[in-house]
Amino acid sequence: MPVLANLLDHLSSLVLGAVGAVIGLIAFVFLAMAWFKWKFHKIVHEAVLEAGSALKGAETKVHAVTAVPAPADTDAKKVDA
Repeated sequence: MPVLANLLDHLSSLVLGAVGAVIGLIAFVFLAMAWFKWKFHKIVHEAVLEAGSALKGAETKVHAVTAVPAPADTDAKKVDA
């Protein structure tokens, strides 16, 4: 009987170690993904700011657009290219 109790004692520590390793691996993967996501967003944000800095002080002209009705005789299936 002491042999069985000793075996169960050793197996329980192995099982707890395996469960702890799996939980640690899951936590590592989750934290690594969160870090990569944060780093990617930081790099993209800096790139957008750098690309937009070239347009600082730029001026634009707004053109007027007038709406016209669509032609009634044009069929979408019979378009000549």
